[in-house]
Amino acid sequence: METLKAKESYQTVPFNALVPTRPSIAGIVRDLTPFGTRFYGFHLTNGDAALVYVQIFLKPASQVVLGTTVPDATYTLPVSASTHIELNHSIGKPAGLSIAVVTTNGGSTGATVGATGHVYVAREGA
Repeated sequence: METLKAKESYQTVPFNALVPTRPSIAGIVRDLTPFGTRFYGFHLTNGDAALVYVQIFLKPASQVVLGTTVPDATYTLPVSASTHIELNHSIGKPAGLSIAVVTTNGGSTGATVGATGHVYVAREGA
């Protein structure tokens, strides 16, 4: 497994107001990619006035039920702050990759404002 810095080509998946189909990440599970993908990290801003949790699922969004499906990784975003996470070793599966931002660890209630920023991924084998 490679680190993001060692990867020759990777994709940033933006979540912001300029992308109508992905304005932010909140209580809706969003597909990062429907194909085999490696997750390398993210740079996200929590616009909420409360702590929120980023949940990563190693499966397509259609197979995730928030509050029931256990996330494969969870990260905390501090109140009204930006967080940059870069993994030493990527994670992924051939089935797809999805993400959600919720108000409690393992919960199902979406953040009020939602997180914006970029998620770093690379297609499996690329």
